[in-house]
Amino acid sequence: MSLLATDTLYQFGGRLAQFSETTQQGLEPMIESSALPNPVDLGDQADAAAYGRALDLVLADPGWMACWSSRRPAPSAKQRRSPTL
Repeated sequence: MSLLATDTLYQFGGRLAQFSETTQQGLEPMIESSALPNPVDLGDQADAAAYGRALDLVLADPGWMACWSSRRPAPSAKQRRSPTL
């Protein structure tokens, strides 16, 4: 989802913030090593507390003008079951 939002941002002439080294270091333990520093992608298993910590870091960074956050919870075991016909 974040990559689609990024593509749309670029399509309309926007650009992603360049986070400070402090922000990047704070986010590093929360994101996968292969992930880009921005858009921030905490992965499917991140809980509300992780999102709160990440938002605190991003909002404290001087390089941002707008912030969009979206969380799609990982499917539960009940949701993964095949429907009964």
